Order: sequence, then C-alpha cells, then structure tokens
Amino acid sequence: MTAGFVFYLPDPENLPDAELWLTDQDLARVERHRDRALRTGSYALLRYSLWKIGSKKGDLIVTDPSGKPRLADQSLHFSLSHCPGMAICAVSRQRPVGADVEKIRPELVDDQVAEQVFCAEERSWVAGSAERFFRLWVVKEAVFKAAGTVWDESWRDRSVLPELASLNQRRLGTYWAAATCAALWEEASFSSP
Repeated sequence: MTAGFVFYLPDPENLPDAELWLTDQDLARVERHRDRALRTGSYALLRYSLWKIGSKKGDLIVTDPSGKPRLADQSLHFSLSHCPGMAICAVSRQRPVGADVEKIRPELVDDQVAEQVFCAEERSWVAGSAERFFRLWVVKEAVFKAAGTVWDESWRDRSVLPELASLNQRRLGTYWAAATCAALWEEASFSSP
C-alpha cells in the first residue's frame, strides 16, 4: 500500500477565512457550484494538505483526461472528498491515491441502491446494514478514484471485499472515510497560509 497522509476537516462549510487558502483558480472552481461554502472549505483542506507535505500555496491544479484533478508538476498525488459536515484529503508522493467520505444515512440503504453499486458477494456482506453499506461504499469509491477511472457498470461487478481487510478506513463520528494509502490520519488545524 502507498504511504501517505490523510487530513480531515469536520464542518468544512464553516471554516473561518477558508478562502485565504485558495488560489484564484480554486475560487473560480468554487463559484461554479451551489454548495460554495462546502466547496470552499474542502478546497482549503486540499491546499492545507498539500502545504503540510511540502507543496507551495499556488501550485497549479489541472484535470487529467478522466476528470481527476492533479498537480500540474505531478510531484504529489491527492484525492479530495467531501459531503455536508466532513471533508478528507489523501496525499502521497509515491502514486495516485483515492479517498472518500460519506455520512452514514440508514434511510438511503435499500436493495435497489445496493444492486446498482455492489456485486452479489458485497450485497450479501452488507445484508441491509447501514454501517456496512457506507463502509463498503467509501472503500469502493476510494479504490476506483485511485485507479483514475469513472464509475461504470464494470465497477459494480468488481468486489472490493478483499481490500476491506487492508484498506485504510476510519469511522469519524457519524461518517465513514477510506483512503488507498497507508496513512497517518490528522485533523486539520488551520493557521495562516
């Protein structure tokens, strides 16, 4: 497993002075979305995470052909994920990484959703459990983000149960988070950029 770091930020929507961490390019990206506060806090976490392991504040972020953002000079690999109330960012110097975070929401767990995203073996393991559903979901999402691919039908048929035993994952209150790097997890502690 790739070595790296995972930084997490509870309540990214309410990070004071988050925009101070963002470049003009980041601010332009944020403006395109209706969940601006969440995006601003999440991008601040991304810039904080990159800065913590040696990147400069203004390093250019580009998008590769699959749509995955990366540093233009490819000196660091990262994966950012956010949902209301939590953001995580995995960073590695070695190879591409994937990360995902989701709030555990039992009302979203049903057989139809499970059939759309999990293979038969995974559905059997989940067995209607919201805890297992969201744990498996974040692991699956992190694995396909690390692979640099977009979701398609073939991912439903690929079991990630083997990765479940070894992939770096963590329960953060009412959230499940996973990253494809063997990582030191750290809550972001912002100071001036």
